[in-house]
Amino acid sequence: MHAEDVRRAQPEWSGRELDPVFSDVLWSRLEKMARGLGRKAPVGLVLRRPDGRTAVAHRGTPVVTVTGEPGELTLFAMGRQAHAEVALDGEEDAVAKARATKELGF
Repeated sequence: MHAEDVRRAQPEWSGRELDPVFSDVLWSRLEKMARGLGRKAPVGLVLRRPDGRTAVAHRGTPVVTVTGEPGELTLFAMGRQAHAEVALDGEEDAVAKARATKELGF
């Protein structure tokens, strides 16, 4: 997490592809921790991998679905919304709230 913070603070950073095994480990952790990570979300929050697998981080309405690779979803869920390369789908107002929340969980 902190290494990505440092990388993404550089002016010309670029995303990187994670090893699939590491990516699967991150997803496994996200699935287990999703509800804790999303407990302070102001809207319903669903995390979705590009392959369609999902984890509910917070039940509620309206719902925002955050789609991205597990590493990017981890960054988003840990409060790095501005730097996570994810797509948010939902009502415009709800998406704005999800992006603006400083602390989704911990």
